[in-house]
Amino acid sequence: VVATALREAHEEMGVEASRVEVIGTLPPFMTRTSGRPVDPVVALTTAPLEARPDAFEVADWFWVPLADLLAAPVTERTLPLAPLGRPVVFIEVGGRIIWGATGAIVVELLARIRSRLDPPGPPPQR
Repeated sequence: VVATALREAHEEMGVEASRVEVIGTLPPFMTRTSGRPVDPVVALTTAPLEARPDAFEVADWFWVPLADLLAAPVTERTLPLAPLGRPVVFIEVGGRIIWGATGAIVVELLARIRSRLDPPGPPPQR
């Protein structure tokens, strides 16, 4: 899964595997439109990456600071053509909207980041 993700990142965005450190994976995500699983892989870099998107593979892309993602509103909407009438996730950030499978994966990642950033609350009163 990791090798595949690194290969795809290189093919689609020109990201060199040697420039990132894989820190983990997220649970497999089943896409609604294709019915195929996606295995998200999370990686970090300490150096700025020079993205070189492949125009055949990537229609649009943009950078979003993590702090902006953490502060961004997340909404769910049921779209008329959504399979089984299930809600679709939308993240509104920097004048852009991240939605669908990408939105759901980002929401999962943000939830995990928040769980590590937020200190545990006080113990319950008895």
